Amino acid sequence: MFLRLMKEPQAFHLQYCEIEGIRADVFTKLLRLLKIAPRDAAKTDLIDLVRPLTIFISREVPEYSRRTNTLSSTAVALRRALLAARDPVRLVFTMLPESCGLPPIGDDGLTAPDELASRLRRALHEIQTAYPSLIHRLEMAIFAAFDVGKTNSSARGIITGRAAQLSTVLSEPVLKAFVLRVADTGLDDRAWVESIANLLTRKSCERWLDTDEVEFHHQLEIAAGRFKRTELARIGTSKRLNGHACRISLTKSDGNEVGDLINWEGMDESKIGPVEGQIQEILAAHGRHGLAAALRAIWNQLDTSDKVKQ
Repeated sequence: MFLRLMKEPQAFHLQYCEIEGIRADVFTKLLRLLKIAPRDAAKTDLIDLVRPLTIFISREVPEYSRRTNTLSSTAVALRRALLAARDPVRLVFTMLPESCGLPPIGDDGLTAPDELASRLRRALHEIQTAYPSLIHRLEMAIFAAFDVGKTNSSARGIITGRAAQLSTVLSEPVLKAFVLRVADTGLDDRAWVESIANLLTRKSCERWLDTDEVEFHHQLEIAAGRFKRTELARIGTSKRLNGHACRISLTKSDGNEVGDLINWEGMDESKIGPVEGQIQEILAAHGRHGLAAALRAIWNQLDTSDKVKQ
């Protein structure tokens, strides 16, 4: 920048910004409310606020946070103001308040900064947490795709364990690449989710548009479906898998079929046991009628699940 300034000084403009009157009072209070320490305690300057905001929007959040529309209207308006601003005076005293739904700072406008500071904090927090929120949504989607409870503390371990078993027998390159990403235990949770999402969308999550999240869900459904069908085909070939899962397949006399792989590893046994006991009592009391009723109930459940997935 300094080289260009020396070669093309006509391309640059200097602006003297002196804050006085009601603006100076509001600005000083605003810095204090936002917990921003001025460079010179004896005299505040516009740069004291403009600099941290500029660094925040340009360096401290990923590109996704600068592009997503999964934010409130206030956060989107604030982000637009920070990215489009060219005049620090207009940014601080006009654009920031207006993006928060307030009048410009001045004698005839906003004279108290409390509500502005509150709305700015909320909007900035929204922008800052947009990407972590995305990663959380993707993680929950991965758990759901593998039929693992979202509240299970060992959910990832269950999924990676299943993937590790399957990875040793796969040869198809696309599915194997997905399974190896899922089976990776060397990454922390965020990096694990990013690795899977990057593979499925062929694009870094940090550079996503909102449409890429839609594409992720589409590709995850396809990949997880292939995973579970392959896992289903291999049921019984692994002692570990065979001990924690059961393949159920029902075929009607008209040729219709439903099936699923029920893996109860990591499920709450205190919830399974009592229901198992109730079912056994019903079967013992009603004999083959009870068995027929159970088969019809299981068919309806699996058939409903298949239709929802479709």
